[in-house]
Amino acid sequence: MKEWNQDRFLDCWSKERPKLLGFEQEREASVAVPLLVTEEGPGILFEVRSSDLQTQPGEICFPGGGIEGKESPAEAALRETKEELLISGDKIHLLTQIDGTLGPSGAPMWAFLVQLEDYQGTYSKDEVAEVFVLSLKELLAAEPVMHSITMKPIPDEGFTDMIGQEYHWQGRRQSMPFYLFDRHLIWGATGRILKNFLDRVRAM
Repeated sequence: MKEWNQDRFLDCWSKERPKLLGFEQEREASVAVPLLVTEEGPGILFEVRSSDLQTQPGEICFPGGGIEGKESPAEAALRETKEELLISGDKIHLLTQIDGTLGPSGAPMWAFLVQLEDYQGTYSKDEVAEVFVLSLKELLAAEPVMHSITMKPIPDEGFTDMIGQEYHWQGRRQSMPFYLFDRHLIWGATGRILKNFLDRVRAM
């Protein structure tokens, strides 16, 4: 049996970012909520995902994606914003981390408020079909339609009976806001992050 070495253990943990167990096969993700100046004042930029993507094609999202290697959630959000909007890093200003959520797989999705400087409407057509901006004024005036879903574990075939066949699995109920702006439907993780952000702005 290996002996306990507290100093070595703490040294190892100081070099990596703890993860949530149970989601090892699912990558954590980070998104940026991009602020920019519009004719109506501050606005937020959204992306429409390319129809060629395998996951969530055509849906509306913030710039973002999976966290790679040893990068931090903030680094991932900034990198993905650069790649998807084709904008240089010195034109993306990290303002603060804001409340995140759980992504479609259940893995954490971290969120960061950023300011875009001199953005010219560019984007990578490999990942993005289009971008659009909604003014903060318009967003704050909108009320989402609220629904909820319950996500419940379904044991695989042959799952152990060590806890009994009648074990009562707990479901996870999750609120789901839906915002409709013209032809753009914002919902899911993007809708939750947006609603929380707007609620915090209203509460100031």
